[in-house]
Amino acid sequence: MNLLDLVLSREKRMAAPLVTYPALKLLGADVDQALGDPEIHSEAAKLTLTEFGLDMMLPLMDLTVEAEAMGVKVRMSPTEAPTVVEHLSMEEALAMAIANLPDPERDARFPDFLRAAELMRSKCPREIPLGFYLLGPFTLAGQLVGVTTLLKAVRRDPESVSQLVEMCTEVLARYADGLAQRGVDSLVMAEPTAGLVSREDYVRFSGNPTAELTSRVPSQWILHICGRSGHLVDLMAQTGVVGVSLDHNVDLLEAAEKVSDEILLVGNYSPVKVAMESADVIRQEVRDLLERLSSIPNLIFSTGCDVPMRAPLENVKILAEVAHEFSQPS
Repeated sequence: MNLLDLVLSREKRMAAPLVTYPALKLLGADVDQALGDPEIHSEAAKLTLTEFGLDMMLPLMDLTVEAEAMGVKVRMSPTEAPTVVEHLSMEEALAMAIANLPDPERDARFPDFLRAAELMRSKCPREIPLGFYLLGPFTLAGQLVGVTTLLKAVRRDPESVSQLVEMCTEVLARYADGLAQRGVDSLVMAEPTAGLVSREDYVRFSGNPTAELTSRVPSQWILHICGRSGHLVDLMAQTGVVGVSLDHNVDLLEAAEKVSDEILLVGNYSPVKVAMESADVIRQEVRDLLERLSSIPNLIFSTGCDVPMRAPLENVKILAEVAHEFSQPS
């Protein structure tokens, strides 16, 4: 499945907002319960198609899976995504040998997520692309040692950062391969910490490792960087990905001028507004956004990041509904 060809061949705009957490309310399931139960996890993903009208199936976004398997402590919650509560020191992280890195087929919560991907594949119609999240290498490094520690080390000890990122890249390559083997069409890399560094540091610590991953594991890769990543858009598009996913504070019209029309742009309505604003406001603002982006054919409409579970279901349903009012430009 070629994702760009799929988008360009549609009659209506493709909609893929990140709304799997709100779908848990339809199942009466908690977040911690769903993340530990591949059946519930996959059912929530299925409901985003049948109840919210999405054109792409995506899982629950958990940015702690890889780091927890590498030794950090994580706090689970019934209503929020998991968070890291105790990091490793840089010395502890660097002490891990490549030979002792976790095996996604058997260690920690990796097998639950691989099984969820397998079940999602069985529940996802073949004409609908199946995506699955994994961290980017620089963000995984930040989850291991803490973002503040990582950013200080970029300036003071860049060689250690390179070593840490190299280990993270190896773990992610193994996980990505496992997901691809389960039939995932599009590996969606969440690399938010990369938005905090300069262009030069991005290339060294994120862009080059990302390119290594896209080369090692063939897939329809999409690269997502939350926050203010406008200064990186052209570099993101040079990493071997088929699409770049951008947060609501990045102007997609400006982004479109920085990338080839063969690179998909994914975004970018505010997820906070989906949770907080009225249905009427969301409906009008999504229409306004899509009107503004009507000249961009290589667009998948989405949210700028993950929509929290607390978002009203009425608001969530509006997203794809409004997107499907708009014809796909030629």
